[in-house]
Amino acid sequence: MIEKANKIVWVHLALLAVALIYSANNLIAKIAMPEFIGARGLVLVRVTGAIVLFFLLHLTLYKKLPAFPPKRIWKELVVCGLSGVAFNMLLFFRGLDLSQPINAGVIMVISPLLVTTFSIFSKKRWPNFTIWSGIILGLGGAWGLILAGKGGIHGSLGDFYIFLNAVFYSIYLVRVKPLMKEFKPLWVVFWVMIVGWLVLLFVGFEQASAVEWNFLPLKAWLSIGFVVVFTTFFAYQLNIWALAHADSTLVGAYIYLQPLFTACFAIYFGFDQLNMQKVFLGASIVVGVYLVSSQTKKYE
Repeated sequence: MIEKANKIVWVHLALLAVALIYSANNLIAKIAMPEFIGARGLVLVRVTGAIVLFFLLHLTLYKKLPAFPPKRIWKELVVCGLSGVAFNMLLFFRGLDLSQPINAGVIMVISPLLVTTFSIFSKKRWPNFTIWSGIILGLGGAWGLILAGKGGIHGSLGDFYIFLNAVFYSIYLVRVKPLMKEFKPLWVVFWVMIVGWLVLLFVGFEQASAVEWNFLPLKAWLSIGFVVVFTTFFAYQLNIWALAHADSTLVGAYIYLQPLFTACFAIYFGFDQLNMQKVFLGASIVVGVYLVSSQTKKYE
């Protein structure tokens, strides 16, 4: 009983760490971007570094090279690589470049709503009244933030990019789930990143190669390092471990803390300001996500 209680405590600490990492990323990434490296270049560096780390971890755990994927799953790997790595990361960092940290943190909360919605429609089920209410509230709150974006058309465009990033990431979560059940999660994510990296190489190489790496200040190195090591590598490992030792509902619940942490960080360090409009629209998104998530088991 004591051992089980201790494990639950560690699960909560792991999930809390993930929420803090993702929230801090909304601010820390902006230190390096766009002053020292463009959004596309940062994404390429992020994925390149993550592939190396996941490759080394695979060798450490399994003592062998990652096996080449069978032909029958390449279609799914391509879909997951595009939606879960290339498109969603490019959209998020470009959106973060144009948007405000609090907006980014709030809009990303809509991911569980989109995942559940896509899952329901993929099974050709019709959502009930509660789910429709949640979808309307969640999407309405997100769209309100987009229309009210600071910085004129650029701020609104940044919020829209972040919303599209959430859409692609949700598609990725739905499509990658069967692969995660059939193969080792670490192996799946390694090959998904390889596929995404091939696309990012074309769109991000120019920006990454234009960086004067020898003259980057320490703050830029720390910012890029945080994005690669913590946001991409450690956060994923902590999430996978938590999912293996806790109910997915508990894991999903921690996403509600991200806007709160992002707002606290942004206000404390002077990156952004909180107003009643953001509070109201953010609350609309959170309530919408809760309503949809509460109905998930009925459609499994």
